[in-house]
Amino acid sequence: MLDYLLRDAQAGFSVITGASVGALNAAILAQGRDIGEVRSTYLPELEELWNNIRGSSDLLGRAWARGRLSSVFGLLLNAPCTLEPLQNLLEERLSIRRLRESCVELAIEVACLDTGRIATIQPSDPNFTRFLLAGCRMPMFFPPAEIPAYLLPDGCCESAGLSVNARRDLVGLPFPSRASLERRLTNEVLYGPLDQQERKDLAERLWQSAERVPDLQWCDAYVRRILPLTPALKRRPDRVVAVHALPTTLAQTDSQDYRGFVPRMQRATGILCREISRTNSTTARILNQVLERWRSVEREVDDDAPVRETQAWRDMADFLSKYHCAEAIIEISPEPGELHSDPLEFSPDVIKKLERHGRQRAEETMG
Repeated sequence: MLDYLLRDAQAGFSVITGASVGALNAAILAQGRDIGEVRSTYLPELEELWNNIRGSSDLLGRAWARGRLSSVFGLLLNAPCTLEPLQNLLEERLSIRRLRESCVELAIEVACLDTGRIATIQPSDPNFTRFLLAGCRMPMFFPPAEIPAYLLPDGCCESAGLSVNARRDLVGLPFPSRASLERRLTNEVLYGPLDQQERKDLAERLWQSAERVPDLQWCDAYVRRILPLTPALKRRPDRVVAVHALPTTLAQTDSQDYRGFVPRMQRATGILCREISRTNSTTARILNQVLERWRSVEREVDDDAPVRETQAWRDMADFLSKYHCAEAIIEISPEPGELHSDPLEFSPDVIKKLERHGRQRAEETMG
């Protein structure tokens, strides 16, 4: 899909987001200083990475590399698969310095098992690589990554004079760094129209009361959200192209395939992932349509019209101002089929088939 979008369709982007394996692909591409270098250097590097994969053991360690039965026993003994091979691969191919200097903005999403909240991580945050690997840890197969972060107690948010909605937004949300807290405070609806210095001062005041939690547990964001549209839409883009790694629907199969523990677990995980993905996508599209119509209504109603003073109008304006929309959300997803049934299979044949199928789907969608 990506080769067609970047080469054939000549699609450019200023923001790239990702979750799970999509975060890895996004991080490799985002090292380019501009879209030209992304096409000329980092797209070929990403293709080389995947073309050199000889099997699952190139990315996954221990139990999975020894077979599914070992994985099951490892799962039961709390010592399942590891990501040591993938970590070694990233150390060779990923430069945090290049990511921080890039003109392409990168944001990845990970889930905190302790708080149940989604956190958006950027290369400026400490431990970015650890969070990137944590985002590949599917809880069904991998142990969570323990990475320290900071939590804000409700008392400090209340003493700072924040509204109830602002406190709900902050309390329980893990912050890997002070910079991530400051980025959160850019939401004018919740925190007011702060200038840069006021935002820094508020972030500093809150950060002084932040409590460091050394053993917060992090995993793949799919437990809450698969399609990372939120960090992209916050940048108010003109167009969003959402690339699904897996089909949003499952092909029907013979039920006798699921008599074993591992096939049942994989099938159940697949159903859950696709349902979460479909819900994310549908919600984003509905909100996008509502926002478009609301903007149209605002343009047609005079600024001094009495309706603007009603509580219903103010409530609707406040609610919708929390969200952002794009002129178009284009989704590219594979067709359902058994080709995509095993999310942890990385054989060369499967990778090449997925690449060909993805390119075909991108061409059909983008036209």
